[in-house]
Amino acid sequence: MRFLHGRVHRLIALPLIGVGCLIACARQDDMVPQLAEPSCRGVQPLAEAGASPAEGASSERSIRWYAPDSPDMRRALDRWCATVGPAVIRPDPAPQLAGTASAGPLNVVAWNAAVGGGDLLAFLDGELDLSCTDGAPRPGPDFSHFALLVQEAHRLSEDVPETEPGAPRPKQIDPGPRPGPLLDITEVGARCGLALVYVPSARNGKRAEGERREDKGNAILASLPLDDFVAIEVPLEASRKVAVGARLELPDGGPLRVFSIHFDVSASLSRVLISGNSWRLDQAAALDQAIDRAATAAGETPGERGTATLVAGDFNVWSADNSALRLFRREYPESPAWTGRGTRGAFPTDHLFFAEARDGRVRLLPGSFRRIEERYYSDHNAVSVQVTTER
Repeated sequence: MRFLHGRVHRLIALPLIGVGCLIACARQDDMVPQLAEPSCRGVQPLAEAGASPAEGASSERSIRWYAPDSPDMRRALDRWCATVGPAVIRPDPAPQLAGTASAGPLNVVAWNAAVGGGDLLAFLDGELDLSCTDGAPRPGPDFSHFALLVQEAHRLSEDVPETEPGAPRPKQIDPGPRPGPLLDITEVGARCGLALVYVPSARNGKRAEGERREDKGNAILASLPLDDFVAIEVPLEASRKVAVGARLELPDGGPLRVFSIHFDVSASLSRVLISGNSWRLDQAAALDQAIDRAATAAGETPGERGTATLVAGDFNVWSADNSALRLFRREYPESPAWTGRGTRGAFPTDHLFFAEARDGRVRLLPGSFRRIEERYYSDHNAVSVQVTTER
């Protein structure tokens, strides 16, 4: 009976696995450009993002969007999109930052800030020697230029719309108790005089009547000017995820593109069956394709990387051998080796990948990759590397 019981289970399971694999193999999410609509694909006016128009004035205040070409997928993503406010761009840092540090390596840091749980002001002060607790940026003696790639950034604003009944709205994530003011990503950027691009992915719960509404997503904070902004809506699994990218010029010369990314931690049973349990690899492949297409749209030759590119963030993987990580290691061959240590407890969730341009000028500084030990009240350790230009 035990033998027959096992055979029955295998006979049932094999067709289900086969159906899932056939569907997964047939699924091809081609990432294509999107118009700047609906409203969440717009850009919030600069003055409302915590800076006057005179600060950071720039003609580059638009975002190029990419999303799957499937009409069904786009309709689902647009339902999520309708629950969040517009993106925010402040392309230029405060003047006192731009000329502070001498030419040298750029610090690039990726950190999941836990929807306000992580203390960004303390992080900037403790790790990047930028104090802004008194309302103005004050670089310290060890300050050097940086790009901070933030996941689970949050924004509190009346520009976040009211939602219709039944609209997709994840459960509220509230920060735990911690010292210091609870500032959203636009307030941190304004107080610290940093260039900023923030693109919300999803709502953060439902606020009570009369309170400011909140969304969450990915952001880039930088002490150098940002341009060539890109947003990539990866295939929808458990919730909407939008990677955000920008270009900057290194302090010692040479262009670099950076992307702040955050993948789903899990998928629904139906999505697992549809994807053959390859949903995270689907998100990674779609992101990689969109990054290549964005580079081509910016004037680079297809298939030839003209600008060094760094992709980092919370991949939400359980294993360092995950197929999504293997894809990025293959496509980004100059990536630093994993430290072997977890960044969310024992789990290796946060990673950084790098690919040189064809001229090889912009490179990682050997031995500079590290895990930042202090968590600053987040549930993630940050990862950091230095990027330099070979003369």
